[in-house]
Amino acid sequence: MQKSLATLLSCALFAPLPTLAMSSQDVVNTVTAFLQERTLELPGTVSLSVTPPGEHQQILQPCIQAQAFLPQGQKTWGRVTVGLRCVSGSNASLYVSARVKVEGSYVKMARPISSGQQLSASDMQIEQGELTAYPDDIVVAVGDALGQMTKQALSAGQPLRGAYLKGEAGIQAGQTVKVVASGGGFSVVNSGRALNSAARGTLIRVKLDNGKIISGIAGTGDIVDVSTER
Repeated sequence: MQKSLATLLSCALFAPLPTLAMSSQDVVNTVTAFLQERTLELPGTVSLSVTPPGEHQQILQPCIQAQAFLPQGQKTWGRVTVGLRCVSGSNASLYVSARVKVEGSYVKMARPISSGQQLSASDMQIEQGELTAYPDDIVVAVGDALGQMTKQALSAGQPLRGAYLKGEAGIQAGQTVKVVASGGGFSVVNSGRALNSAARGTLIRVKLDNGKIISGIAGTGDIVDVSTER
């Protein structure tokens, strides 16, 4: 009996300590913080919801710290998948589902428009609603579509998308752009590289020179507007 007890004590003393693992809440918090940073410049009011990983997804154990990332081609718009890569502990990764919901103003047609027609202010009106219920090229300001030509006929009440406009050439993926943030009497200009092509008045993602990735609205020429008020 004494020998068995001594053996048990020895095993307890010298057995490797269990490695702490990220909890389900840790995963949710990490993904939420990541998406909050990535959606700062989206137009409108952003709300986020992250689906906690199920038991069958607990593959980050043992993992003390993980880094969130977006899979290639994934956008922070509507339903998204966010990856978590362990950076302290095990060499593993995990993918969780989340939803980015944006409420704000967008442009819809005030009356029927024929294909090839040049848009005027009276052709359009502002509507309030969920922007992420539409593709991410939804036009969010009347001024962004003024003077542009339609590619197709549009009906009254139809939300206006960049895909429906001939417009200007816009910004091309890989192009160097000027990122302008203004408001409250100040204006800040940064430079970066466009990560996707976008017509004027539509959403575009930009990688700044410091490596940060932001979203804004493609403007005239090489301008990207990330102002909080438009």
